[in-house]
Formats: sequence, structure tokens, C-alpha cells
Amino acid sequence: MAKKVKDDAVEKSINRTTMKRLLADITKRKKAASEEQSSLGGFMKNQLELHNLNRTAFNWTLKLNGMEAQQRAEVFRCFMEYVHKGDLLAQMELFDDTFKILAEMIADKKENPPPKPKGDSTVVELASRTH
Repeated sequence: MAKKVKDDAVEKSINRTTMKRLLADITKRKKAASEEQSSLGGFMKNQLELHNLNRTAFNWTLKLNGMEAQQRAEVFRCFMEYVHKGDLLAQMELFDDTFKILAEMIADKKENPPPKPKGDSTVVELASRTH
């Protein structure tokens, strides 16, 4: 059974005018956010088509891009481990071009390592482990 609200809680609660103003403001903001989200969705769809991008892969990339480097490295390592343990590469011939691209990416990073960050030596050491 639901508890009854105490009278003093009701008295300390928001008044009718403030409640109506708050509801109107939130409704207005939700509508604006919805319109902005719709606009963003249309923009993304156009860009994906224009650049012939895979929607799912691009969304993963977008999510990774928003992460700190250490978190991104952890997610990427875990993803590769899960793919391996889930036996998602069982049909190796389907991934020949993927492995070639991955090998090229690794070679590029070895030949052109990212610049070392400046700052506290402990921070520099920790940051360099994520690359």
C-alpha cells in the first residue's frame, strides 16, 4: 500500500504557478531538443551517405571518440578479447582485408608514434602506456 504524504510535505511542495511554469519550460526544452535531435539525425544520415560510411561502425567510432584515451584503450582491448572469445572470426577468409588493414595501422603507429605528452613524468608514463 502506498504511504500517505504528510501534510507538511505538501505545504513545502511547489506551488501551482511554479509547477505550471516548470512544466511549460521543460516541455519547451524537450521540444527544442527533439527538433535538434531530428536535425542532427538528418545531418548524420546525409554525411553517412555522402562519405559511404557504415552507420554502426561510425556510431561506435563516435562513441570511442568521446572517451578519454585510457577508457578508449580499455574498451578496444576488451572488444578484441570478446570477439576472440566469442569466436566471431571463425570464418577467417571473410576478414582477410580487415587483418591487412589492422596490420597497416599497427605498422603506421610503430613508424609514426604519437608525440609524447608534456607534463609530470608520472602522467607522461601512464599516458604513453595507452598508445
